[in-house]
Amino acid sequence: MIKRGPIFLAMLACLSVSILLSILVSLAFSNPYPRPKIAASSQYAVIDMCGVLFGARRLASDIAWVELLQYYGSPEKPIDKDAEFDLSWDMTKFLFGVKLEKEECHKHGCIEEGHYHPDFSGGVYPDLYQNCLRVAELDPFFSYVYLYGAGALAWNLNRPDEAIKLLEAGISSIEKFNPNITKDVHHPFWQYHLYLSAIIYKKSGKYSWCYKGK
Repeated sequence: MIKRGPIFLAMLACLSVSILLSILVSLAFSNPYPRPKIAASSQYAVIDMCGVLFGARRLASDIAWVELLQYYGSPEKPIDKDAEFDLSWDMTKFLFGVKLEKEECHKHGCIEEGHYHPDFSGGVYPDLYQNCLRVAELDPFFSYVYLYGAGALAWNLNRPDEAIKLLEAGISSIEKFNPNITKDVHHPFWQYHLYLSAIIYKKSGKYSWCYKGK
């Protein structure tokens, strides 16, 4: 019969060594990731916490990103086959730059004629902002989620205030945890500011968008 005493002591010794090594590593190396803010009431709290505890925050962030795309890419209200066909046909005309009649442009208040105005009946997606923050909390260096979320919120969903808050969170994250900001215009820091300026300009009421057909 195997005695439990030595086995228990061996397990305790291994646990103590693991804790000691974790403390030594944390003292020798700085964690590039800030402490995540995971709400216990969130439906994703368990999977996000597992990703953090197992040191797989980037993997957890990728999973959250895929779930965000599935959320925003799924229709909130089911549509019938005829409406689905009309929407697909409108999108096809939009991509090929097909022009509409003159009265259609006049109805939209366009000075020039021959534009195409696609009519998309999208959803509200009330949780899009929180889902973007979820991805960013797990991986604050995932720069595209700020740009994608801000663009969708500001122009597609007409919620510029949430878009501004999301971009400000991205700017703050770079300033805190990535101080090596270059002068390259493609650096996320400057892209955030570019998006921010465009959204503020749109909010001023002086911005209107029209697609000119070929």
